[in-house]
Amino acid sequence: MKNGQRVIAVVPARGGDHEVPYLNIKKLGSLPLIAHTLREAEQSRYIDRVVVSTDDDQIARVALEYRAEVPFRRPEALAKDLPEITAVVRHAVETVESQDGEHFDIVVTLQATSPFRTAKQIDEAIDVLTDESYDAVISVEEVRKLAWHRPEKTLVPLFERPERRDELAPLYHEDGAIRVVRRDVLDSNQRLGERIGHVLMDKMSALTVHDIYDFWLAEKLVHLPRVLFRVDGGAEMGMGHVYRSLAVANELTQIVSNADMCFLMRADLPEGVQHISQSGHSVRVVPGGGGRDLETMLEVIRDYSPNIIVNDQPYLEADYLSALAGLGASTVNLVDSLDDIENPTGLASIIIAAMQEDEADLNDYHAGPAFAILRDSFREKAKTTVSAAAKDGRRRVVLSFGGSDPQNLTMKALLALDAVEELETTVVLGPAFSYRTELDALLAELRSRPTILKNVEHMADILFEADLVLCSGGMTVFEIAALGRPGIVLCQNTRERDRMDGFARYGTIVHLGLGTDVEPDVIRDSALALLEDSERRKRMGDAGSRLVDAQGANRVYEVMKKAGNKGPASGGRWQ
Repeated sequence: MKNGQRVIAVVPARGGDHEVPYLNIKKLGSLPLIAHTLREAEQSRYIDRVVVSTDDDQIARVALEYRAEVPFRRPEALAKDLPEITAVVRHAVETVESQDGEHFDIVVTLQATSPFRTAKQIDEAIDVLTDESYDAVISVEEVRKLAWHRPEKTLVPLFERPERRDELAPLYHEDGAIRVVRRDVLDSNQRLGERIGHVLMDKMSALTVHDIYDFWLAEKLVHLPRVLFRVDGGAEMGMGHVYRSLAVANELTQIVSNADMCFLMRADLPEGVQHISQSGHSVRVVPGGGGRDLETMLEVIRDYSPNIIVNDQPYLEADYLSALAGLGASTVNLVDSLDDIENPTGLASIIIAAMQEDEADLNDYHAGPAFAILRDSFREKAKTTVSAAAKDGRRRVVLSFGGSDPQNLTMKALLALDAVEELETTVVLGPAFSYRTELDALLAELRSRPTILKNVEHMADILFEADLVLCSGGMTVFEIAALGRPGIVLCQNTRERDRMDGFARYGTIVHLGLGTDVEPDVIRDSALALLEDSERRKRMGDAGSRLVDAQGANRVYEVMKKAGNKGPASGGRWQ
């Protein structure tokens, strides 16, 4: 019932089908095709009765098994291949009303051949009907193509001028998944009345199974987890989010080999796009910095139709997250702390915050270093146990300030360490490092030349061989902790600094604060103090090994698996 109005749902399902015999009860995944619709109808907040209109006893038995009502058999005249189902629905409603003396105000038609539409989408259509005073509401799929029609003998374009897909005016295709009408519309000569509203469906929810090819596609979708990563990385913002999302994607690939994954990224941050593309994953790009950013983003997400969306961004705004809530996908937010989310208490999504361990009154909240996500090579290397003390008398230091090092802390640390005797220094530059010209000039002036590496594939080996690591306050603090290596942290921004103030309590790093504010002699003295104190380095390394067990990506997978299994419709079940 909605606002005192009685709601009936009619599911037409005849026995004969010239394409696929008994299509409506053919097994799709673990359920008969019709059961996917009946299950979602049952979960609607508004539907009072779910009635199946069929001419076939076998379909009736299946419908009853899934708790639908089958109070009549459809007459033979209505069991043919009709061009429109209004007469079938009218007969069903009139029959139920006459049998039980009831009257319904709202009639919902749900085609059994649309298995991926959700209870949430059904309720949204009912809300639109009542809140906006429409005569009818239909589900539609947005189409942005160079479409034509043929009113006579020649083709006529349905577009003003050829443009890029995202710039074309949208057309709307009625998909048949949901039709909601007021009761009096059924008794009129109009199919839908005069005022018609709509709910926008994604590709998966709009899929209609007409023939064996459609059924094959639905079979693929019902068993195929579809995960979209919304992430960016570049010279200014850094590459930590890209590395983290890539680590999760690689973990999913190893565990769920049939998972379909896609990265959605901004085109104006090319370093991140290039890194993901080179890793072999599919990437879709959207323009950045324009007025239609959110709208364009949602169009791409609907087109891909994921059942899980993973957000890995520096800050997640409430408008974006609210828009995602209407897409029917489960949302997983990878953040450092709750400060990275606007209004986290108002979310119905999953939050994973590795940098935060405080308890929070949230339904699906997972926090602390146990959820630190490491790359595969680090998980393997973390199994090796070697003391953080110098192994052969030489003192090895690694400088690694992230994928972009926006504050150029690499050069600052090099200058600070140049006066330290008997030091082997390795500098690892990220793919978005933009100070190479200045660095080359500095190298010519240093007393001892460090080893310079860029875009390395064996980062775990490099850090593992270090006696001390100088880094920023991002993923690297977890990586060196897992490897049992002590670190000195120089933060790139105030947000990093505030997080590292809390992280330092674990005893795995020395936190010097905001890198731009730290004097070179403070960096030098702090490094010397640790290099000359092997016992302290060992204590820090041991504390790190206890803190980060390198199983964070697997824990995130388990969280995502639960999200996928309660995700939209029946798509993407993980076993």
